[in-house]
Amino acid sequence: MLERIRCLLPDLPDVLRPAVAALLEPIARAAGEGEASIDPAVAPAFAFDPVAAMGTAPRPFTLPSPPPPAPPSPARGEDLCWLGAADLAELVRRREVAAAEVVDAFARRAERLGPRLNAFITLTLERARQEARALDAGSAPTGRLSGVPLAVKDIVEVAGVLTTAGSRLMAEHLSQRDAAAWARLRAEGAILLGKAHTHEFAAGATGESEAFGPARNPYDPGRHTGGSSSGSAAAVAAALAAAALGTDTGGSIRIPAALCGVVGLKPTYGRVDAAGVVPLSWSLDHVGPLARTVRDAALLLDALAPGACEAAARAGAGRDLRGVRLAVPADWIEEGVQAGVGRAFEASLAVLRQLGAEVVESAMPAPAPVLMAVNRAIALPEGAAWHAPFLRAGRGAEYGANVRPRKEAGRAVTAVEYLAAQRLRAVYARAFAPLWQEFDAIVLPTVPVEAPPIGAPTVCVGEGREVPVQAALLGWTGPFNVLGAPAVSVPCGRTPGGLPVGLQLVAAPGEDARLCYLAAAFETASPGRDLRPPVV
Repeated sequence: MLERIRCLLPDLPDVLRPAVAALLEPIARAAGEGEASIDPAVAPAFAFDPVAAMGTAPRPFTLPSPPPPAPPSPARGEDLCWLGAADLAELVRRREVAAAEVVDAFARRAERLGPRLNAFITLTLERARQEARALDAGSAPTGRLSGVPLAVKDIVEVAGVLTTAGSRLMAEHLSQRDAAAWARLRAEGAILLGKAHTHEFAAGATGESEAFGPARNPYDPGRHTGGSSSGSAAAVAAALAAAALGTDTGGSIRIPAALCGVVGLKPTYGRVDAAGVVPLSWSLDHVGPLARTVRDAALLLDALAPGACEAAARAGAGRDLRGVRLAVPADWIEEGVQAGVGRAFEASLAVLRQLGAEVVESAMPAPAPVLMAVNRAIALPEGAAWHAPFLRAGRGAEYGANVRPRKEAGRAVTAVEYLAAQRLRAVYARAFAPLWQEFDAIVLPTVPVEAPPIGAPTVCVGEGREVPVQAALLGWTGPFNVLGAPAVSVPCGRTPGGLPVGLQLVAAPGEDARLCYLAAAFETASPGRDLRPPVV
């Protein structure tokens, strides 16, 4: 591998060669071993349709009719910040509270607590106040998100606002257009409160940026938020924004949601338009919401892409789960989980059984490390392709130390390995089809560890096994980006040290509404509901 690197990357500094080799070795192994098993008729999944790739329909499921939304509780001042996005929008639509009052309440918290958590890279408070006043002065608002202050991950373009991607390389990049996702939310009346912190170029799971410093967890500012949608999760957890927009290529919505005690929803691949988002990997990037409740996350998803997820979440809240079958990937979980996370997970399974669900241990059609290698084999070269102008211009030294090896490694992934990974993606999507016919969802911890301390290179998983922090955080989320399946992290409790734990539910591609129904049913009975961090 080192010889390949010397040949393909002769200009790579010697100090970076071991890190690049470590990234490439599992790709070469997975491509070599997997290629022999691929049917010659399987084409690379460039325009990947995860629903079509299954080849069969999932297990039948009928959503019950939802009850009408409950009237929102009245609130004033900072108490508004703890209402859900759906309730805030309803209050503004009814003219029971002014959008300006809502924005002012969140703006004060963002100014006071934002710097402690490093949740925002750019605040747009004056712009937000102007938009709120304009909303109040106009005719009665009708948008689903009328007057709701949102944080937007700083790789999502917003016209007239800096989009830095958390990097020195784009620190002065002023966006000229709105990303498609933000344009949809804005059209529904959402108000931008600020651009949220991101791991540099979204290329990591911890929430680090050498240009802007690390984001800090509201439950313990000495610990990571998770990433790469780091500021989005911190802002929602600490009620600095009513909800947030994030992206997820290997877990970047679900990981920070789990570590910060909020809901993070990754939709089916391709459901939400990613145009105008700085790409990490075109083939794996998903755009989705973070919120404090499943209903709010579902509401944002419906605003981003037409659907019935919010109605499904209302239908699921307070319902039992009789007739639902859930698969526990015991073969994945046996690789190791921290004791506190394991106890919260077992308690969550008990809740699901009490709700009437049949919870069954089931072997997965592919090992998690293999799916992660496929993820990496696609993401690294696609990322390197987008970053090629920076690298060719000799600006490699401007990347952070934990990001540059990923961009350099992508240059050394061969076309044969990349194409094998794209074909394997289709193979594994088809391999999971029988599981989706038998089960309504997969259930597992979002991550096997609690939020790691900032600066820790490794974390203990299981009985004394130390693994790199990035690998520990990504191992159970990244596989579902390969499959394109919708997945959600829902708070399910705390560790003995008071840190949040997330439960991950994954449904068949295209079954976003089913996923929201199941997640809302669990949320209602979960010991992790209504978490508030001590930083507040």
